[in-house]
Amino acid sequence: MKGIFETLNLSPQERRLVVGVLVVVFVFLNFWLVWPHFNDWRAVRNGISEAEKKLSDYSSEAALRTQLQQRADTLEDINVSLPLTDQGLYFDRAIRKMARESNLMLQSVSQRTSGFTGSSTASRARDFFEEREATLSIQADDQQLVSFLHALGASNSFIRVKQMSLRPEAPAKTKIQGELILVASFPRDDSAPANPK
Repeated sequence: MKGIFETLNLSPQERRLVVGVLVVVFVFLNFWLVWPHFNDWRAVRNGISEAEKKLSDYSSEAALRTQLQQRADTLEDINVSLPLTDQGLYFDRAIRKMARESNLMLQSVSQRTSGFTGSSTASRARDFFEEREATLSIQADDQQLVSFLHALGASNSFIRVKQMSLRPEAPAKTKIQGELILVASFPRDDSAPANPK
């Protein structure tokens, strides 16, 4: 079997020249076509890892959306719209029940309907919720107060603490006196006219 150079009938000098030209062409083609794409694999791997991260983020958000929808459905079942006259009574009963269970001494409770003020988010919330405030004058030790606040946070109601002003009771300083302003948001009754605020 004859080699390529023997078929072409090349002299040793011509063979060296052909091999040199082939090596130069090979190096040139590598430099022109292969070397610029060395970083492509790294870019592909980075793209794959970014896509996997996005997929993971989207999957966790989709799972969270399902949980939030279930929670919203539960809250809608719990907080049906109350007529305006019953909201204050419900609010008062809920506060007094939690205070009684926490052994918190309420010196006075006063309520008022408050409007949403400020941002456009609050303005949109006003279309769907009626907000009531209750100012509590309290006297308690720290465990009773913490128990009351925990009960407030653990309940399924829309009651939250807006403001707290506490001071030690004089002269013994073993108890706490102060005021808590609680806010409750009730779903607006669609049949009732909206408050102009």
